[in-house]
Parts: sequence; structure tokens; C-alpha cells
Amino acid sequence: MPDVNPAQTLSLVPHGGHLDHDVPVRHAVCRDTCAVDAATEWHHARLTRVEDDQDALLELLELAITWHELEYAESAIVAPDQWPTFVENHRWTHPDRVERIFRIALDVVTSAGRAAGATAHG
Repeated sequence: MPDVNPAQTLSLVPHGGHLDHDVPVRHAVCRDTCAVDAATEWHHARLTRVEDDQDALLELLELAITWHELEYAESAIVAPDQWPTFVENHRWTHPDRVERIFRIALDVVTSAGRAAGATAHG
């Protein structure tokens, strides 16, 4: 029987063990103005893929839909109020499309918040 080697995976955490949480994370698509920190590294990387990765896009929409239903305060994520700046601080192949994606996701967060508030008061 041939030896089976484990699949190689890419880690979003740099090798070397230590992360400096005061130093912004940089990816090829980051502009100099990108200030997302190491604590949100994983989510930052996922958001930079929404343009080309349907799973990342779906994750963004799921986050938008559930933002007011689930407790995200202690999660290491880029919050919806940061999404417009996030879009501006990255290079995109189709910037208009990405801006539209995030604008729709933000509209979903806003609408879901209004609906949650109406249900809580109604």
C-alpha cells in the first residue's frame, strides 16, 4: 500500500508562532490604508475573497442576515459598520461589483435590525 501524505493546507496565521496584534495584516489586495489587525486575520482574508469565492460571499450574506440575531461582539470579525471602509481599503478586479455586494449586505444588516427592533417592541 502506498504512503498517503496529508493534504497540505495553507494557514492564515504566519509561521513563527507569535502574532503582533498591533501590526496590521497585509495581503496583496490591501492598500496602504488597510488597518485590519491580526485578531481579525481570518475574517479579513475571507472578506477579501467575496469577489471570486461563492462560499465567502455566502458567509458575508449569512453574517448580514444573522447580525442582530446572534452575539458577534466577542468574535474576531470585521463588523458591518467597517465594511464600506474595508471595500475602499482593498484592490478589486471589479470594484463596482464588490461595492454593490457589500452595500447589499449592509442593507440586509440594517433591514434585519429594523425588523428585530419592530418585533421586540411590537
